[in-house]
Amino acid sequence: MNLKTCTPKWSLPPTYGDRMRVVRGRLRDMLMEGIEERILWGKKLSSFEVEKNGVEVQFNDGSCYSGDLLVGVDGCHSTVRSLQYGAPLSQPTPIPACFLGTEALANESQMKPLLALDKTLFQGCHPSSPAWMWFSVMERPNPNVSAVVDPVWRVQICLSWLSPTGHADIPRTDGGRIDLMRQKSTDFHPTFKKIFHEILSDSHGPVINVPLEFWWLPHAESLGKSKGRVTLAGDAAHTMPLYRGEGFNHALMDVNNLLRAIDAILSNEADRERILHEYEEEVRARGQRSALMCRDACLEVHQFDKLGAHSVVRQKAFT
Repeated sequence: MNLKTCTPKWSLPPTYGDRMRVVRGRLRDMLMEGIEERILWGKKLSSFEVEKNGVEVQFNDGSCYSGDLLVGVDGCHSTVRSLQYGAPLSQPTPIPACFLGTEALANESQMKPLLALDKTLFQGCHPSSPAWMWFSVMERPNPNVSAVVDPVWRVQICLSWLSPTGHADIPRTDGGRIDLMRQKSTDFHPTFKKIFHEILSDSHGPVINVPLEFWWLPHAESLGKSKGRVTLAGDAAHTMPLYRGEGFNHALMDVNNLLRAIDAILSNEADRERILHEYEEEVRARGQRSALMCRDACLEVHQFDKLGAHSVVRQKAFT
């Protein structure tokens, strides 16, 4: 969307890619069905030790667990990654931009003009200022609830802008962040401006400051240390800003490839290091390409005149 005129730059049909917006909490609950008792909450990794026949993991509460393989899927600031590669190699590279995001509740009158633009989500860029925004419906009113109850939508609101200092100057308080979002949206079309002034109240929170960074597996050999016992997947293996919306796709591909690697190891333990090395080489090549594309897309979506048919944000990484 053009955030100044409230006109579409590009528009995808509602059925494009059979897209579906799901409630994350419900999806998470579904994925945990049957394994709830095996999930240990509140654990913080402190160290791991690779042994001859496995790996032992220590947590800061003093507990220890042993297993055959340690997989770090602990996000873009992965502790497993830091322990595996050390601080210099594990640190992501910052992008000169700021990003604030939050969830909020909106009523029917607030949602009506926004749903007219798209029933699920839209994003936009301002032609005369380096600002970008995202708005999406995370949860719709329950159709089974009595009509006496006013319908409420749970929505996600994000705003980012180019900044030579990155996120260093972001206020620490929610109130300060709301004020900053309103300041950055001053020149927006009233339809978008109202999001920050009406849906987001003065006391709204929390507003999350998300560092925009990118990282992929380094070429430094890790298997000498891990002996085929430690690896990464998901955001821990390839950190990328969200502007191309492909991080989840990569995580699914990682899991698929890692399960195949584990099956191969179970069939041929002697080749453990080679098999895991091949898994990581594929993750590295794919992650590097996509992380760089996402970095370029981040810079591109804040500059309206650079958005065109061949923009990085529109290129396919998966076919």
